[in-house]
Formats: sequence, structure tokens, C-alpha cells
Amino acid sequence: MEHSGEQREYTVEEVAKHDNYGSAWMILEDNVLDITKFLNEHPGGDEVLMPYCGGDGSSGFIDVGHSNDAVSMAKDYVIGKVKRSSSGTSASGTPHAEKLRRKHGRMCFCASASLTTLVIAAFVAYRYFYRRSVS
Repeated sequence: MEHSGEQREYTVEEVAKHDNYGSAWMILEDNVLDITKFLNEHPGGDEVLMPYCGGDGSSGFIDVGHSNDAVSMAKDYVIGKVKRSSSGTSASGTPHAEKLRRKHGRMCFCASASLTTLVIAAFVAYRYFYRRSVS
């Protein structure tokens, strides 16, 4: 995703400050996007985007498999680039996005697996006791 013109560089720490509805920035590839005005327009709702605000949303964006139109539209929100570390790698590789997912209430795999197990156990118990009461 390229954006023409001279672009300002932002550190990951600068992006991290913009993690709320009033100022929502995210990293997409090596670009910094200000998606504040787009939150209410996103077809999946703002709750899909908020876990990535203030962090790197690249994997989430790619995993969904957005259309070419969506990729093109994302370019309209680019405000700059992520400042690279001295090693030349992108500074966006920090675990900040994971912290934000937890902050915004995403269930971890363990919790969802436990909930699934509980529901299955309740169903099996119900069927077992229902059959015993019918007999």
C-alpha cells in the first residue's frame, strides 16, 4: 500500500496514544492510518477495528481478505509511515496489538474452549437426565 507525497514518520509509541474513539490510528503494513472518521462507516462495525487502534492491524486486515476496493479505500486514510528501527525492520512488530485485543475484551482461546466444554457438558447432562426421567 503506497501513498504519494512526502509523509511524516511516526513511532509505534506515537501511534499507541491514538487508541480511542476520539482519535483512532492504526498501522497497516508500514503505513499509519487515521481511521477516526471511518469507525462508524466500517461495514463490520467499529468493534472490529477498535482492538487494532493504537497498534498494528496488518494481520487482521489480511486475514479478512479485503477486496481491492477496501485496499484502495484504506489508502485514503494514510497519514504517514511507521518509523523504522535502526536495524531496518519495521517498528510495528511489537506486541502492542495483542495487548489492545486483551484490553478491549477479546476472549482468549482458553476461555472460549472452556465455555464450549461447559456448554457440551450441560447438553450431555440434560440429555442423560431427560432420558432417565422418561424411562
